[in-house]
Amino acid sequence: MEKVEPIRSEKKIKDLKQYLLGSGNIRNYALVVLGLNTALRVSDILSLTWDDVYDFEEKAFKTHVYIREKKTGKDKKFLLNKNAIEGLLKHKRKLGHIKTITIHF
Repeated sequence: MEKVEPIRSEKKIKDLKQYLLGSGNIRNYALVVLGLNTALRVSDILSLTWDDVYDFEEKAFKTHVYIREKKTGKDKKFLLNKNAIEGLLKHKRKLGHIKTITIHF
């Protein structure tokens, strides 16, 4: 099995984000931005629901998210910073009205 290294260059990260935005792949853009800003594992990001990150009663993104990590089983609380919220907002706008709170990313 080949070893995979993370992207460490800020320019390459910016290029990847611009590529995803330019190609209209807003979902993957949101996933990349969320991963970069939360340091979550991919398995944890993909298991998030809109209910985890968005307060439907307040009609606003949550400031903190609580999950149970798939790999370790530990509870984790993390901040949704401005960049993460902006990425999620782009995805939410592209989807339009979200009818249910259990839609997975």
